[in-house]
Amino acid sequence: MTSPNLLTLARAAAAVPVALLVLRGEPWAAALALAVFALAALSDLADGALARRQGSTTDLGAFLDPLADKILVTGSLAALALSGVVPAWVVLIVIVREVLVTVRRGTPGARGAGIAVRWAGKAKAVAQDIAIAGLLLNLAVPMPLLDMAASLALAVAVVLTIVSGLAYLSPSAVRAEN
Repeated sequence: MTSPNLLTLARAAAAVPVALLVLRGEPWAAALALAVFALAALSDLADGALARRQGSTTDLGAFLDPLADKILVTGSLAALALSGVVPAWVVLIVIVREVLVTVRRGTPGARGAGIAVRWAGKAKAVAQDIAIAGLLLNLAVPMPLLDMAASLALAVAVVLTIVSGLAYLSPSAVRAEN
């Protein structure tokens, strides 16, 4: 197994300590959850670049990378929902979007996505990461302004989750790779 793939697996595995720390319900645990989440989320930038630099891009890595992102985000949001920080419907929207997009990617003739779809998916991922980081920071250091900013970031993430899902599911948005 390549080192970029190991980094990707570590990102997925980080969902467990993040969730357990969030569920502790204490500010110090939320601060630690934020640190683990931030490192894991930032590893998404490193694994692909490392694979390309090493010339070790693999089909396994291409499969694991988005899966690791999904596990980290949904696991973190689920813990935040169980803690009463995030409404459960937010987690449901994220899960439904990811399942639908994954199914769509697996259909014949849907291997590649247009630029608009890729942009929407990247924007969604960044918004989700920012929202989760903001919510974790607010658990660690509760402040009214931070709470408002984290809630706004979550709203933006939900909208982008829906928009990117619809963009990907649109028949005109997905083209077969040549």
